[in-house]
Amino acid sequence: MMYSFVGLASCAMTHLLVLSTVLDTDAAGACLRAANGGLNDGRPHARRPGRFANSRSGFDHGAMSDAAVQWLIEGDPAVRWQAECDLLARSPRTWRSTRTAVANEGWGRRLLDEQDPGGTWGNGLYTPKWTSTTYTLTLLRRLGMPPSNEKAIAGCRRLLDDALWVDGGVSYWANHAYAERCVNGMVLAVASYFDVADRRVDSIAEVLVGAVMPDGAWNCQDVRGATHSSFH
Repeated sequence: MMYSFVGLASCAMTHLLVLSTVLDTDAAGACLRAANGGLNDGRPHARRPGRFANSRSGFDHGAMSDAAVQWLIEGDPAVRWQAECDLLARSPRTWRSTRTAVANEGWGRRLLDEQDPGGTWGNGLYTPKWTSTTYTLTLLRRLGMPPSNEKAIAGCRRLLDDALWVDGGVSYWANHAYAERCVNGMVLAVASYFDVADRRVDSIAEVLVGAVMPDGAWNCQDVRGATHSSFH
């Protein structure tokens, strides 16, 4: 099943990257905050005046044709709900309903079905890359898996329970006696997105806040003497 699992992850991420390149940044941010419970008043997210109007669909999708938008909304629920929210400005009730389907069909359901009996993916916590628990949960988060999903929460708990704890952060290697910033950032992202009520999540956040570099961000090579943050 490993080959198909890798192919599924690659396919899902490719579609998400296509979608993300055409989204209006302000609108996308507002929509994601709403998806995570940040905007619960039911109001449409803000749009730039005049940004979304044309004679055929009622919206100007930037460089995208109506056919491209139609292709997106006919696809997997993980892409469809984001297109409904960010490209078509449909009501929160509509795109939230579509988003719920991520757990029951398509890529989201297939990834959940690949979970090991013990609650991990790929029989590993951080490795093998792309198919392990950390990376699968990262992808499920990107797909819009509902934060209350029990399988995802179980996976997050394995990341916390099976970690080597160093100075308040996690490590998944016996020869890494430090809380690597990249790994801890990924674990914090998934554990705080999914409904994991655990003081250890706060501990990871505190470690990262305390490790901010002078330029305002992080570098996982700081333990080796890096003096500035990095993008990768």
